[in-house]
Amino acid sequence: MARTSVVILLLATYAAHTSGKEDCTTPLYINGGACVYFGERINDGNTSPIPEPICANVTCHAKENRVTVKGCVDGTDYPKRTEGSEKAPYPQCCDMYAYKTG
Repeated sequence: MARTSVVILLLATYAAHTSGKEDCTTPLYINGGACVYFGERINDGNTSPIPEPICANVTCHAKENRVTVKGCVDGTDYPKRTEGSEKAPYPQCCDMYAYKTG
């Protein structure tokens, strides 16, 4: 009986944990030694700022079929950016950058 209860509890915990997850997939394609990420072509080993829609620096690792994304999230709730700053390169497109320097 105790084992059945533990299994039910684990399944309920797993269901509660996974039900709140969002689809975190992004449009990444590896093409001819380069990464295409949100429509931006980045050569293997290079880093490119992508202001919209994610405001991040993205490094291509085409040989490993992956990218490294360095973004703005630091856990602080900053006021919204000033209009137009969302098109600035990383890190100027971050809410925290606009708030700290504005």
